[in-house]
Amino acid sequence: MIAFSLNTGAGDRFININTFDITQITFENYTKLPIYGPIWKWYANTVIYSAIVGIGSGLLAISGAFAMLRMGARARSISLGIMVVSLAIPSTVIIIPLFMEMHYMRLSGPLAVILKSLVVPSGIILAWQFLKGMPEGYIESATIDGATDLQIIWNIIIPICKPVFALIVISKGIEFNGDYLWQSVNLIGKDVQTILVGFTNQIYTSMFVTFASAENRMNAQMAMGVAMFLPIVLIFMLGRKQLLEYTIEGGIKE
Repeated sequence: MIAFSLNTGAGDRFININTFDITQITFENYTKLPIYGPIWKWYANTVIYSAIVGIGSGLLAISGAFAMLRMGARARSISLGIMVVSLAIPSTVIIIPLFMEMHYMRLSGPLAVILKSLVVPSGIILAWQFLKGMPEGYIESATIDGATDLQIIWNIIIPICKPVFALIVISKGIEFNGDYLWQSVNLIGKDVQTILVGFTNQIYTSMFVTFASAENRMNAQMAMGVAMFLPIVLIFMLGRKQLLEYTIEGGIKE
């Protein structure tokens, strides 16, 4: 993909790594990307939506895990069963009823995309498994001191669950940037689209409409593919150090 995007020749020409010539490299395909749409607006939307989804999913998962600690054994077993079953259902199976439900609730556009992505049963299970090893005296002491559930979550549970929180934020951010189907049916206007939807639509369009010369159409598509992959790389690079530090800290904690 990168080899194609750095080449302006015909679509079937590769940059041979064995006969690599730096003079063959060109960024022309990247400099032309802005003509296909408001890419900086798409990047801004991607960053904003990913941040809301990642942080929101982490907070909701940890709050749900805390609620499971408060449940009785029977209620907790039923809740776990429901979440496990929901994980076995492919997201494509429920996309039509989910879209109709959002429509009846008059929810559309970015709000519908974000609300659907906030659902994270696997994160709740993961956070609950992590919290099971927490000494019960933490919560009991805070309750005796008059702390509310919200104060306990914010001041005790979230700091303890930093490794899980970092993992959920990173995984949900990456997952969000690959959820083309749901985003494509909700993000219609170009001003609200993500980089994934914007460039994917352009790639599909290019199969029928020649937006570039015939010889470098494939190269432009590959440049779009690289541009779509950048948010995922950015999310991982920003979170990997913190995730590793917190995971090691949580692993050696008594």
